[in-house]
Amino acid sequence: MLLNEVFAELPALFADGRSKGPWREHAALAHALLADDPGAAVEALKGAIVAGAMPIDLGRALAYAAALRLAHFGTTNEHSDWETAHHAFTYSNAVHRALKRIGPDEEGETNSIGAVRGVFHGAMAVYLARYLNVPPAPLPEKDGS
Repeated sequence: MLLNEVFAELPALFADGRSKGPWREHAALAHALLADDPGAAVEALKGAIVAGAMPIDLGRALAYAAALRLAHFGTTNEHSDWETAHHAFTYSNAVHRALKRIGPDEEGETNSIGAVRGVFHGAMAVYLARYLNVPPAPLPEKDGS
């Protein structure tokens, strides 16, 4: 239900963001997609579109969010939990690669609005995988600790 409403809005959202300059908030969007609220993740994606994010930008942020979710998985998780996290990551990466392959048309307009639905589905998969890694494992520090 949540996503069906957004899918109807996608053409208008992209039209609103069309005239904006290049969008460079991939890391911030990825962290927003790790939120504890699925509505917040959807709103973050919608806000990025209106701010000028192209489909490939959304896919890139989604793949990064899925990688972060996987990186935070603890080693004590069961095998099936790891499969769920890996599935969310591989799905998100595949969506990103597909959006990259589709790309914009000759005029620079997005011709992959329908494919952006995959980003929203991927965001929900990343959200659902959060239940499997509580508490999240810390990321390693640069010094190796």
